[in-house]
Amino acid sequence: IGAALIRSLAARATPPRMFALALGTAELKRTRAALPVHVQLVIVPCDLADRAAAARVGTELAERVARGAVLIHNAGVWPARREVVGGVERAYATQVLGRLAVQAPLLAAGV
Repeated sequence: IGAALIRSLAARATPPRMFALALGTAELKRTRAALPVHVQLVIVPCDLADRAAAARVGTELAERVARGAVLIHNAGVWPARREVVGGVERAYATQVLGRLAVQAPLLAAGV
C-alpha cells in the first residue's frame, strides 16, 4: 500500500517531498529507483515497535518538514505468532504506539 501511495503522489504534476519510514528499506529503494528523478523520496529506516527510535524519527522529521505536511500512517505488521517488544505485543507497538511516538514531536513542533 505504501509503495502504491508513493507512486500515486509522484505522478502528480507537482509531487510533494516524501519521507517513507520502514523497518526493511529494500522495497522502498526499488520504488525510489523507479520514480522520475525530480521526485524527492527520503527513506528513513525505523522500527516503529521501538518507541524510542520512533520518537527520535519524529523529532528528526519535525526539523525537516514544513508546517502543513501530511503524515500518512501506513505501517502495519501482523506476526504469525505473538511477539512481545518492550513489554507490548509487536502489532500493537507498531500500529498504535509507534505511530503516536512519531506523531507527538511533529504535533509539538506545530507541523
